[in-house]
Amino acid sequence: MSAVSTTDRTFQQAVEDLLSGGEILVVVRYVYGAGAREFLFFKDMTEFRTSMTRLRRRDSVVVMKSFRDVIAGTVDTQFIEAAAELCRHGENWVVINYDASKFVAKNFSVSSKANLVQELERVRGHRVRIIEEPNGISAEHSIEAYVPDPDGIVRPGAY
Repeated sequence: MSAVSTTDRTFQQAVEDLLSGGEILVVVRYVYGAGAREFLFFKDMTEFRTSMTRLRRRDSVVVMKSFRDVIAGTVDTQFIEAAAELCRHGENWVVINYDASKFVAKNFSVSSKANLVQELERVRGHRVRIIEEPNGISAEHSIEAYVPDPDGIVRPGAY
């Protein structure tokens, strides 16, 4: 199957359909970025389309069909305690820092409550959102497209 462009009408319609159910999560994987990625949330199609115009050609855009919020808020002692109560050994979480210049995300395995507390102490005082690590590997869980080159051809790169 050939790679799909972010400008493809079918891709755009699929994203719009997902948005009709509320907020969507998009994982942008930056081409030649040594694994760098960004987690973005959208509530409307105009905002999504505008964001796509800011990406570089060949960046990968993975739209999650669903995701699970764990907790959101400003990290303080109460927040850390509440998150620790939600902690289930073996889950993989993503902490998204809204106060960074971009949404800086840190993935980590919830191997223990101590591990979680340590991760949250690093962002104490910041507004964060914790989600369960989304499954972006299969078409069952996500829709993937790439920012096309100027000639309109999709040429995925290394991520």
